[in-house]
Amino acid sequence: MEESAFPRAKEMHTKRRPKALIFLVIFLLVLSGLIFLGSRFLGTGMEEDEREDVLPTAVIAPSSTPQPEDEESSEEEESIEDDEEKNDDPTPTTKPTISSSSLDRSSLRIQVLNGSGIQGAASEMNTFLTEQGYTDITTGNADSFEYEDVSISVKSTKSNFLKQLETDLSDSYTIGGTDTSLSSSEYDVVIIIGQ
Repeated sequence: MEESAFPRAKEMHTKRRPKALIFLVIFLLVLSGLIFLGSRFLGTGMEEDEREDVLPTAVIAPSSTPQPEDEESSEEEESIEDDEEKNDDPTPTTKPTISSSSLDRSSLRIQVLNGSGIQGAASEMNTFLTEQGYTDITTGNADSFEYEDVSISVKSTKSNFLKQLETDLSDSYTIGGTDTSLSSSEYDVVIIIGQ
C-alpha cells in the first residue's frame, strides 16, 4: 500500500533527475566553451608578445667557390710586412673624444622659456627639440620679453651637451649666448628664445 500512497512522489523524483542532468550538461558545455575562447584570445596575445622578442639570426656559411691565390699578391704582402717591421717610429695616438652625436639627448631635462613675446614660440621649439630626440622638455615664459637671440644655459655637469645643442639649434635659430654656469635650477638646460 505504500507504493500507492506516494505514486506522484516517485514520478516527480524521476522527472527532476533528467532535467537536472540536462542543465548540468548545458552548464558544463557553456563553461568549457568560455574557457576555450578565453584561452584562445589570451593565449594568442601572449604568443605575439613572445614572437616580438625573437630576432632572426644571421648565419654565415663558408663559400664553396675556391678563391685563386696569386703568387704576386703573397710577395707584396711579405714586402709590406718587412717594411712595417723596419719602421721603428712610434705613431702618435690621439686621446679618444666623445662624439656629440653619441650623447643621449633623452637624458637631458630641458626648460624652454619664451623671451620673445611671440605666442607659441616656446611650444614651437619644444616640437623642434622633440624631433631632434630630446624628450624631457618643459615650456614657459621668461622673466621678460626683451631677449634678442636664443641663449642656452647648461649645468656644468652636462657641459658636454652644449655643442650638441648648438649644432641642433643653429640651423633654425640664431644662438646669441651660451654658458655652463647654470646651477640653481631643477633643469639641466634652460633655453630662452629671443626675438
